[in-house]
Parts: sequence; C-alpha cells; structure tokens
Amino acid sequence: MIVGIDISTKSIVAAFLCNDNSFSITSLESKKQSYQDRFKDLCISFYEFVEDNKNHIKVIYLEEPPFVQNRQAFLKLTKVVALCETCCILVGIPHFTVNVQTWKAKMIGNGHASKEQVKDFTKLIWGDKIQLLSQDALDALCIARW
Repeated sequence: MIVGIDISTKSIVAAFLCNDNSFSITSLESKKQSYQDRFKDLCISFYEFVEDNKNHIKVIYLEEPPFVQNRQAFLKLTKVVALCETCCILVGIPHFTVNVQTWKAKMIGNGHASKEQVKDFTKLIWGDKIQLLSQDALDALCIARW
C-alpha cells in the first residue's frame, strides 16, 4: 500500500491507497493544550502507526510544511514532518516529501487549487465515498495518489 500523509500541529492524517484504488483513512490526533504535549502524543502515535503497519506499507509520501506567514507555526509544522520522517527511518519504511503546490499541480492541474477544487477532484476519483472525509483526509488521499 501507498500512504499519503497530511500534517498539522494537532493531527497526522494518513490515507492508505490500495492498487484497486480503494482506501482507508487513519487520523492520529492530540487534543492537548500545549504544542509540546501534542507533539509528544503525535510522536508516540505515529511511531506506533508505522510500526504496526510496516509490513503493509510500500512507501509513505509526506506533505512538506506549507510556507505560512507565522514563523512559529512553520517551525512547528516542520518539526511534525521531521518526526514522521524519523519514525519512517527507525522502522525502515521508504518515504519522500512532496510540496503542496507540486502534488496539487500534478493531481488537479493547478498548484494553487482551492479546498473546493481538491474536494471536486477527489469526488471524481472516489465518488460519494469521500462525502464525510475531512479536508486533511482528502489532501492525504491526493498525496498518496500523487
């Protein structure tokens, strides 16, 4: 299986994409107040996730942190990507990062595609199965398909 990962400072959303285009979504979240506590939760959860699934995962594609105006937010997102990469290395899963504009340009035809355009694209591919998915899950699906 190919896995696409969409990150935030509160969650890591993984989309498992199978050869027959079927998928499943796993959302690892932390509701803790402080970033440090959320980071610790995400680190443990993601390590357990890759360890538990290492025999089924062919490769993981991680979305690079988007450039945001807030420097602190960018640094926090970068740390979450680094923790994902570190866990992949420790477990022995091949992984690559992909820029948000790169996957959007390849998948949707517009590197600056809106959330609505991403949703429309995923609906074309997967139909009504995507109705109840979060935007992060839709992004993770597109990253996996990229």
